[in-house]
This record gives sequence, structure tokens and C-alpha cells, in this order.
Amino acid sequence: EGAIIDSVLEAKLTFHRVGSIFCLFFSSAPIFDLDSAQRSDTARYAKFFHTCLEHGVYFPPSQFEAAFLSVRHQTEDVDATARIVNEALAKTTR
Repeated sequence: EGAIIDSVLEAKLTFHRVGSIFCLFFSSAPIFDLDSAQRSDTARYAKFFHTCLEHGVYFPPSQFEAAFLSVRHQTEDVDATARIVNEALAKTTR
């Protein structure tokens, strides 16, 4: 979370996390139920998803699904993913 939070805040997105499970919503409004989640910008999320995928990072294809870290993810994996996520956020939120 710490490695991407500045990019998330700069892009005015909503980030939810519980433990190692997280979800990124392309919305600056609070997300607290299905209706608020459905007001997210799915087209921007799709650009983010494809940008990450092109660089080897697979996020859920729908922003209404959660992503997660596992014990198999090494520090190098997390660092590389954070770099790609930051670049994808910069590219897709211009």
C-alpha cells in the first residue's frame, strides 16, 4: 500500500485494503456499497488493467473484484509491481 498510495491519492482514486486483500476503485467518492462502486470509472480501470497486463502484472479484469498478495510474492515482486502500478496510474490518469 505504501508504495502506491501517493499515486492513488494524486489520481484521486479510492483504495480499500483488509490484510493482504485490496481493491482499487477509479472514483474519488467514498465506496461503501454496490451502488457507490458502480459509479466508478470502469473505462479508466480498463486502461489501467491493460497497461499493467502489458507489463506483466495481472490485476482482476473488473475493478469490482479484489486483488491480493500471497506468501509467494517476494519483496522483488512487490517492488516491481508497485513500479508498474505507479507508471500505469500516471499513464491512465492524465
